[in-house]
Amino acid sequence: MATWRLTFCAHAIVVMAMATLVGCGMTTQQKAAVAKFSTATSELAEVSADHLVAIRNDTIVIRTGMSELGSKKVDVNDPVKDLDAGLDVDDLEARLAALVALKSYADVLQALATTDNSAEIQAAGGELLTNLGKVKGIELKPGQAGAIQSAIGAVGGLYIEYRKEQATKTVVRETSEPITKILGLLRADFDPAGIWAGNLADVENQLEKQLPIENQALGGEGAPADSATASLRSRYAALKLDARARRDNRNVARARLTQILDSFDKAHRDLEDVSAHKTFKEADINNYVAQVQQFVVIYKALAKKD
Repeated sequence: MATWRLTFCAHAIVVMAMATLVGCGMTTQQKAAVAKFSTATSELAEVSADHLVAIRNDTIVIRTGMSELGSKKVDVNDPVKDLDAGLDVDDLEARLAALVALKSYADVLQALATTDNSAEIQAAGGELLTNLGKVKGIELKPGQAGAIQSAIGAVGGLYIEYRKEQATKTVVRETSEPITKILGLLRADFDPAGIWAGNLADVENQLEKQLPIENQALGGEGAPADSATASLRSRYAALKLDARARRDNRNVARARLTQILDSFDKAHRDLEDVSAHKTFKEADINNYVAQVQQFVVIYKALAKKD
């Protein structure tokens, strides 16, 4: 009789434990908060990538025009003075790698919040680890990568909701440092004094101030008023007008992106709270999501003008 009771009690404890685990997991509100954060972050990564490409393209457009107008600041045979002014494809690819990693972070969070497909979740987790490994200057510690692999790999089976919740906590916690570093890289690139935005500002300064000194016919003073000079001046005026329009669009984008990066920091702190507690605040997540949504609309409109 005693043995039967012990066996019964043991089974009862196991059943209750299973029921508890099956019932555990992120609440509907938690999943919604994680999902909208991840959607916004994916969009942020995409428009940031477009903006970096636009900076390089604007540089090439302006310097091509300067070369056609006789600027000695442009030398297609010099890697530093060529059309991209040192903003080489390799540099662009390195920056885009960071944004691919940021999007992968968003993708794995989205999968954990919206699907029970363990294969999809595990594939997203693998992509995150792979892409973080491609970002120059950013490296997950062995313990961090192992923790993410274990948590993501465990997702599935009877306790999938509980394991998804644990995986979400682990991913957010263990990637906090590298994701913060990626945001720092973006801030540096969007900084007017940074390498990318600052380099293009130098190019625009060459166009506005130095080119007329190199080619006095562009200055409009003391130059012969023949048709060739008039054509040259017209082309120069058109190039300056185009460069200023591009700069205005970039300045709008840069200011908004910098503001969004600040909002990301606050939203990410909310996300850490969301993934760890059933009761949480999400005001900063909502603000971040709204800013990204508004900016995407504005950015698409600006892109149509280019």
